Amino acid sequence: MGLFTCRECGGMVSSEAVLCPHCGVSVNRGSAFANARADTQIKPNNWLVWSILSTLFCCLPLGVVGIVFASKVDAAWVAGNYDAARYSAEKAKMFVYMSTGVGIAVYLLTFVALALDQCDIL
Repeated sequence: MGLFTCRECGGMVSSEAVLCPHCGVSVNRGSAFANARADTQIKPNNWLVWSILSTLFCCLPLGVVGIVFASKVDAAWVAGNYDAARYSAEKAKMFVYMSTGVGIAVYLLTFVALALDQCDIL
């Protein structure tokens, strides 16, 4: 894997990249397959907003891990590493769901415990 200069912005680009990570322009290395692959890929949802919300309102530790994976999606996508972008998006989604589930479970258990305490059952 080598580096070369982007024709648009002058930034250094990996020889495996399809798009420049600095300006996003398509890197033409003479490979029609590489450029066609960049045009046919659909960028996955990065789940960043949901990760932040689940961190604030549900479960802090799991939400933070979701934010870390969500922040990797766009960087991997711009670098042309589509498999890593999809992997990070799936992991971010999983941690959002886990954080939300843990948060809802804790809220429900707290509500039940408070309700039982009001009835003098506990």
